[in-house]
Amino acid sequence: MSSMFDTKERWEMFNDSWQFVINSNNKEEYLKRLKSFEFRYKTYSDAITYLKDTWLVHKEKFVSAWTNKFLHFGTTTSNRAESAHAKLKRQLGSSQLNFDSSWDSIHSLIELQHTDIKASFEKSRCIIQHCAKHEELRELRGFVSITALNKIICELKRADNCEGNVDSCRCTLRQTHQLPCAHEIALYKSSNNPIPLDCIHPHWRKLDFSILPPRSNSNRSNVVHVKPHMIRFEKWFEEQSDENKKQLLLKLEEIMNPSSTSLREPQVKINNRGRPRKEDSSTRRLPSAFEYMDAFSGHDSHLSDPTVGSRAQGKNLKKRSKNQREGRTKESAASIKRQNKEFKNSKQKVSNKTCSAIPPRLTYEYTTLFPTMYQQYIANQTDVDMDGNCGYRVVAISMGFGHDGWRTVRKHLLDELRGNRTFYEDHIFGAKRFHELENCLDYFVDGFAPENFWMTMPDMGHIIATCYGVTVIHLSSTMCITFLPLYNRNECRNEYRGDCEGGEFAIGYVGRHFVKVNLISQSVPIPPVTPLWHRYQVNNGQLYNIYEQRIDQFKKLENMEDVATTDTFADIVHLDID
Repeated sequence: MSSMFDTKERWEMFNDSWQFVINSNNKEEYLKRLKSFEFRYKTYSDAITYLKDTWLVHKEKFVSAWTNKFLHFGTTTSNRAESAHAKLKRQLGSSQLNFDSSWDSIHSLIELQHTDIKASFEKSRCIIQHCAKHEELRELRGFVSITALNKIICELKRADNCEGNVDSCRCTLRQTHQLPCAHEIALYKSSNNPIPLDCIHPHWRKLDFSILPPRSNSNRSNVVHVKPHMIRFEKWFEEQSDENKKQLLLKLEEIMNPSSTSLREPQVKINNRGRPRKEDSSTRRLPSAFEYMDAFSGHDSHLSDPTVGSRAQGKNLKKRSKNQREGRTKESAASIKRQNKEFKNSKQKVSNKTCSAIPPRLTYEYTTLFPTMYQQYIANQTDVDMDGNCGYRVVAISMGFGHDGWRTVRKHLLDELRGNRTFYEDHIFGAKRFHELENCLDYFVDGFAPENFWMTMPDMGHIIATCYGVTVIHLSSTMCITFLPLYNRNECRNEYRGDCEGGEFAIGYVGRHFVKVNLISQSVPIPPVTPLWHRYQVNNGQLYNIYEQRIDQFKKLENMEDVATTDTFADIVHLDID
């Protein structure tokens, strides 16, 4: 089917959009995405016809909207059988072996599989993953497979947003895997009860090779005779030493009552050095976010105003000398440089730990801050934490890194900029602006980011689009512009592009703050592409054809004369929060 497309890039974008349709959660969403998919690629009528006539006639067998209604334990394709067949053929090596040789090869393969399965059972029984140390999972650890625990942990993260609501949960995991879904977990958490073992399907609890008795309508045939085993155990138990008897009894107690385990969370060591701090009984209010930022950067104009800060704060800040402010600024810069150096020298992966104050949330409050004629195409916005990293948080959410993945985004963009220094420095930004952007991205410290580390537009839009190979739509009341990758996307970023729906996302600037803008569909009008892209794109001109019709629709919108649709680096304005 890829032969129907002129370039590999177009085929990949088409395939990504097709996967987006397949992964629809319900029928309404499937029909909406399919309509958008057909409209977007209507120029490829042969490909659309092939999919509709060959595949979509069997949509009930592979589209998530239908397959998620049946119990399948995650097996939705024949890949497992085909993989086993391929392993067997590799083991045999030839189709002309005699019976003895074939038997030996098959027997060896089965023994290897048996060993691997047994090892996975032991791992599930004995190893407790760090991510599985939730209090809600204490009755499941060691009794449920690690695969099932990982799926429950994913639902556990959704439980806080679900709050026991069945509609928002959709109960997909319960229907397809017979594991507790988000709204069930939310109910257990609200009642301060752990997830019971009984709510897990026996498929996930079987961690041995013992043969279960066949099911029968007669209860008598399913009775497990335990008395012979107990007699044998009692004789063996009497032969053990006193210490071994104590350990065996503790193990039996843990099996019968998992909550009685002797394992406990380590206590946090309290720092008892030095003089105890005096308890603060002051009634003075805490400074606002912008007051912290102004104090950090050495500007106290807001805090000196009695209408913004308290009088005591204003007086104290006025008393600070210029030398004190400069000393604090130098100390802060040195601290940032030191923490960045520690981050770079660390051999660990990018940490997403941060002092996030609010989780991302859907809102409609910013819709009126966008151009009036474009508001009809905006469904809602995803708001993020206002800490100076909000622009990078929006990119992190859009690329599937999560709300606290802003460090990951900064690291990727910095690698993109430095890895293609000649291209960006000679053609796009110039040497001075290049170094400014390099310093702007080189910040990985917790807390409120200083102003010179905030995201800037439109220059950062080019780096984001090119780094991840996605289309970035920037919207604001004064500037609406679309960024396309300047050249074929970096292959090491391929894995991330799949998490961006349809290979595009919209970012909105709403008064010194960035939010993710959720459009009603991927067929709505979009702003013109930057002239800089037309001038310096490398072998990527075919991308414009995909968006040309949507751009023409945007140009026909009325009352858009005051909105800039070109990129300029003459005066870059910082577009982030205080």
